[in-house]
Amino acid sequence: MHTHLIYYSPSNPAANEPFELTGFTFNFNSNSLALYIENSSSSVAITKVRIHGNSFLNCLANGSNYSDFVIYGAVCGVFDNNTLTGDPHTDIYGDGKSMWENFSFVYGNENAWYIEDNTYTTGFTAVSGFGGGRFVFRYNTFTYTGTNGLQPWFDAHGDAPQGEGCAYYGTMGCEIYGNKLTTTGMTGGSCSNSTDILHHRGGKGLAYWNKVVPASGCSGCYADIRLQEEYNATTCSYSNNPIPAHVSDAYYWNNRANTTLVEVGVVEGYSGYIPLVENVDYHSNTGCGTTLPSTCTMGDGYWLTTQSCSAVADANVGANPTTPLSGKLYKCTATNTWTEYYVPLKYPHPLRKPNPPMGVRIQ
Repeated sequence: MHTHLIYYSPSNPAANEPFELTGFTFNFNSNSLALYIENSSSSVAITKVRIHGNSFLNCLANGSNYSDFVIYGAVCGVFDNNTLTGDPHTDIYGDGKSMWENFSFVYGNENAWYIEDNTYTTGFTAVSGFGGGRFVFRYNTFTYTGTNGLQPWFDAHGDAPQGEGCAYYGTMGCEIYGNKLTTTGMTGGSCSNSTDILHHRGGKGLAYWNKVVPASGCSGCYADIRLQEEYNATTCSYSNNPIPAHVSDAYYWNNRANTTLVEVGVVEGYSGYIPLVENVDYHSNTGCGTTLPSTCTMGDGYWLTTQSCSAVADANVGANPTTPLSGKLYKCTATNTWTEYYVPLKYPHPLRKPNPPMGVRIQ
C-alpha cells in the first residue's frame, strides 16, 4: 500500500511509454505524501517521464522518515518548473544490488533523474540518493527556513553494513550545479549554522557553481562539502560495474557562500572504513579558467570556460538562469596530457519540448 497521492508504476517497463504530469496545484495540508514513480524492472530503464508546471504545497515529510517524492529504480526523466513548499524531500534509489549490476552512471548523459528550474521553500534536506540512485540537480532556487544548519542540502549515501543486509547500497552518481540557496532563518555564529552543500558518501559526484547566501546577521555561518566513507565499501559486493561503491572520480569547484569558496573536508567513517584519499578518490582543487595549464598530474581536473571563476554570478544560478553555465571539464589522463572528460547535458533537458510524445499524460 502506498501513501503517496500519485503513484506511477508501468506494468510493462520495456515499452517505455511516456508519462507526463503538468498543470496541477496540490495542497497536501501536511496530510499526504506527494509522488511515487517506480520502475520494477531490474534490466531496462524508463526514460520518458516528465513532471512539470505543478505546485506541491504543504508537503508532509517535514523531516520524518518518509519522503514526499520517491524515484525508485531505473527512472530517467525530468522534474522541472515546479513550486514546492512545506519541507519537501526526495529519495532517489533502487533495490541496490541489481541496480549496480545492470546499470551504470556516466557524467553528462540523460540516464539519470534530472531536477531543474524548480523553486523550493523548505526547512529540510532536498534530496537523498542511495540504493544505486542516479540524479542531477541543476538550476534550482531554494529558500531555507530552518533555524539550524542545513546538513546536508544534498545527500549521496554510501554502502550500509552487512548487519543491515546491504539494504542501502550506495549512490551510483550525482551532479549538482547552478543551484542557489538562501538561508533566511539561521542566526548566530555556531557551527550548527553551517550549510553542507553535499554530504558525499558513495559513488561518483560533481558539485560546482552552487551559491549559498547566508541569512542577514548570521555571523560565522559558512558552507562546506563533506566527504565520508560511510562503511567499508567492500561490504556490499556486486559485479559488472566499473564504478567503485565508495566516493570516486569526484570533482568540486567554484562553490561559494556569497563570494567565499566553500571548504571541502573528509570526516571519519564508521567501523572498518577505508580513508578517502585526496587527488585519488576526490579532487577539491579542481582548476578553473580560460586556458588549460601546460602541466598536469594524472587525475587532475580543469573546468575550461569563458565565465569568471572568481565568483558565482546570480545570472548563472537558480531557477531559469539568464546565463546558464558553459564550459567543459578536462581530466589529466597522463602526465601533462589533458582529455575532454565532461560536458553538461544540454539545457533545458531534451524532454522539455513544446510537443511531447503522446502517452500517459495527466493535465
